[in-house]
Amino acid sequence: MPKKISAKFSVLYSALKSVFKSVAARNVNLPNPVIFSAALCAFLFYSNAVRVRPSPCFSSLIPYQKTVSLGGTVASNPVKTKNGCYRVDFSADSAFSENASSSAHGIVHLLVPSDIVESLFPGRLYTSALSAGGVIFEEGMSLYVFGRMGNAESMTVTSARIKERRKNGFVSRIFEKRARSRLLFRKLMFAWGVSGGFLLALFSGAREYTEISVSEAFRNAGLSHIMALSGMHLSLFGGAAFFLARKLSTRRFADLFSLVCILFFVWFAGLSPSLLRALISSLILSLSSFLRLKRPDGLTLLSLTFLIHVSIFPSHLFEIAFMLSYSSLFGILAFSPFCKRIVSRRIVPPLASSFSASVGAFVSTVPVAFSVFGTLTPIGIIATVFVSPLVSAFLYVGLFGIVLSVLAPFLSIPFGVIISIIYGLVRKTALFFAAFPHF
Repeated sequence: MPKKISAKFSVLYSALKSVFKSVAARNVNLPNPVIFSAALCAFLFYSNAVRVRPSPCFSSLIPYQKTVSLGGTVASNPVKTKNGCYRVDFSADSAFSENASSSAHGIVHLLVPSDIVESLFPGRLYTSALSAGGVIFEEGMSLYVFGRMGNAESMTVTSARIKERRKNGFVSRIFEKRARSRLLFRKLMFAWGVSGGFLLALFSGAREYTEISVSEAFRNAGLSHIMALSGMHLSLFGGAAFFLARKLSTRRFADLFSLVCILFFVWFAGLSPSLLRALISSLILSLSSFLRLKRPDGLTLLSLTFLIHVSIFPSHLFEIAFMLSYSSLFGILAFSPFCKRIVSRRIVPPLASSFSASVGAFVSTVPVAFSVFGTLTPIGIIATVFVSPLVSAFLYVGLFGIVLSVLAPFLSIPFGVIISIIYGLVRKTALFFAAFPHF
């Protein structure tokens, strides 16, 4: 190490040492270092005092104006836009012009027509696409995409085809299995009609079969967080797995089985910012339990999760889902206990807890929601109290129905009826609250 750098570290070490000695001598209570670090990092990032490095920009020896094809891997699940196309992140490793080729690097944002992405979806072009060799557009799939690049970061796709699998491509095969599993899951949910489409959105984040009126009702009623893949879905999935395993074996096995099921769910659904937050928190709690350490309190756990999350995916910092996920949970942990002490004298405890959590989440997400969407939906505080339990019941029954339908396909029809009834209640309740004014 150069002498100048080592000297600077020596000075810094001496300064910190003297500060801590002074604090210890005066018996000053320092704030929780994890919470303090997370708050400091959040301030530095969102005040632009520290620049966050975005996803790696696309680079190639071929100018983007002459690029007609890219080879690489799909880096995100397709998200449908308002104009009917799909937005997909693509990790490029090769680029092609009309008469040349080059290696490439970085992320390109693809705009893919719906008939390409949906070519193998049930109820669409499924039968004809099978014979024509349709392409599965899912995260992890290796593809060649053809089209024109509007700039160095985006491409409008006109066609695509499967890229040849690399030798010993174990990871590629795993992602291919995932993509085909998601396609089969779509087929099962399609058989359950609009209720299956809603269940598909809750379990995999795919909203192609969700009723537009229901999606709008959830948004206008301030219930968008319920449809987003988040800790609620992960806790329900992990809780069901733990309950089943605990009936059959020891608690240690149940904890392990629950963790495996949680990892499977995240692998299947994809790493959305809110789901990744829930996964990191679950892993921290599982590790604490395994090592027999004291479980961290809520704010410490959230702060530690935040620090790990931004270390792995710093580009998530400015995504709406990331900001809403962390701010809502912070509000629940910081403000709901105070609110609960006020309302618990007037309403029953279960409703007081749910109402207080809704108030805390609403208060903390107001700055983000208003700056991004320009609207406020205070009715969501009350709507969440009624809709959230219905959605939880819908998820539990749906999960149970999926497992039994796979084991005994003849049970798919009666479970489809039960799920449709619960979905009808969810739909009517969401539409009722969506009729209230929002600002």
